[in-house]
Amino acid sequence: MTNHPTNALDVCNELEGVDRWELTVEQYCREKQLIQEADSIVLGCSGGSDSVGLLLFLVDLQKKLPFSLFVMHINHQIRGEQALRDQKFVEALCQQQNIPCQALSLDVTGYASQKGLSLEEAGRLLRYEALGKKAKELGAKVAVAHHRDDADETMLYHLFRGSGLKGLSGMRPLQTLCIAPALTLSVIRPFLRCTKQEIVAFLQRKNQPFVVDATNEQLDATRNKIRLRVLPYVKENISDHVSDNLDRCRQIIEQTDDFMKQCAQSFCNQQNPCLLDQKQAKQAFLLIQPFLSSHKALRPYIVKEVLETLCQREVTDLFAIHFEKIEQLCAKQSGSVLHLPHGICCQKEFDRLLFFFQDEPQERGLSIQNCRLTTEILVCQPDFLTTHREAFLHFVYTKWIDCDKIKISLQLRTRKPSDTIVINAKGERKKLKEYMIEAKIPASLRENWPLLVDGDEVVWVVGYRLSSAYFVQEKTKKLCKITIDFQKDDTGGTL
Repeated sequence: MTNHPTNALDVCNELEGVDRWELTVEQYCREKQLIQEADSIVLGCSGGSDSVGLLLFLVDLQKKLPFSLFVMHINHQIRGEQALRDQKFVEALCQQQNIPCQALSLDVTGYASQKGLSLEEAGRLLRYEALGKKAKELGAKVAVAHHRDDADETMLYHLFRGSGLKGLSGMRPLQTLCIAPALTLSVIRPFLRCTKQEIVAFLQRKNQPFVVDATNEQLDATRNKIRLRVLPYVKENISDHVSDNLDRCRQIIEQTDDFMKQCAQSFCNQQNPCLLDQKQAKQAFLLIQPFLSSHKALRPYIVKEVLETLCQREVTDLFAIHFEKIEQLCAKQSGSVLHLPHGICCQKEFDRLLFFFQDEPQERGLSIQNCRLTTEILVCQPDFLTTHREAFLHFVYTKWIDCDKIKISLQLRTRKPSDTIVINAKGERKKLKEYMIEAKIPASLRENWPLLVDGDEVVWVVGYRLSSAYFVQEKTKKLCKITIDFQKDDTGGTL
């Protein structure tokens, strides 16, 4: 029986002699929505088989799908004349294909020495930073030529380092990477389901040469050892289907990782642990009791969900040791602080964990700098106490006091060491410091917490209690309605 094309696209492809392997990759790109019409793509091209194969694939894809393509080559200044040879090869190839190209030379050795990194890791960081800056400039995605063999290598590398589910799930076809606090990039990997052997065969069919980096065959780097020694040994002695098995395992782990993320989001929605400063989005809270009541496996995902809500981006460089220290912080004294990557601090404040950016502590809460006092004198109606009973309880930043009890004038200030507040009808007092501790006002905020005072007498700890000495009573004739608004750089007023 003769097999006939099943649709018009197959007929067209057969007539044009389209590479079947390319069609498989195209289908994968459509399935994962990697490249859309009118996209801009920045491709990192070393001149090796993988990136040259991706360059030719994208050039062919442009004939079917309109998008812009820009190539970058990074010279790491490590391999001397060979590195210059690679750069010239990529520049000539791009000129031949009529694709714009930019070559950058970066001091990877100096950066590695400065940061205490391996050459491999330093090169990766500088490479992604350069690609990210160009992608930001062009409003583009970054295409890299990682393939299934790379994914196998990365999965084992993370396994040997004790990674969690995210690390073991490895590379994703579409991934957002945070390179710096102000630099994120969208990375696509069209070749992720392909093997290196398939890519090289594609180049052979195209009669397209490529360069070979001799350092990829050296055993200095850990990843090279996995690729050159570990995987071949496993394939020869344990399972000749090792790549298929690892790929299937990655898919299961990826699905589990996605499920855990959904559980963390559901937890946050139900428990409402993340309470952001809506005006400035500089802080987030995580309530300790529901956090510790959750399953231990879920807690790292909850922390990441809170931090990513705070940072408004994916948070990376968090490891098991960070999550362990956050849990340990829950049992420490209020005011204890833990420093996390990306300039984030975690501080225990009574029944919650407070996350904030280290370089902006002055923005972390209610303070005298952003309060404005307004007052209004009213006649006290006979039924006022009855009709306003609910308002007394629920209006946090609006209060009513007996106007005739004001001795001097009302103004806002911060606390003094001698401050006290009247706590009952008998006139008994409590030191303001003791009251703030009992009210669980965070220690880091107390010095700048706004107080409404009448001369030296504390009338109101804003957001908390009134002095009993100023309560409205049945015999009150005139009311003073006090409202606190929040307006930056306005410290208050006087009655």
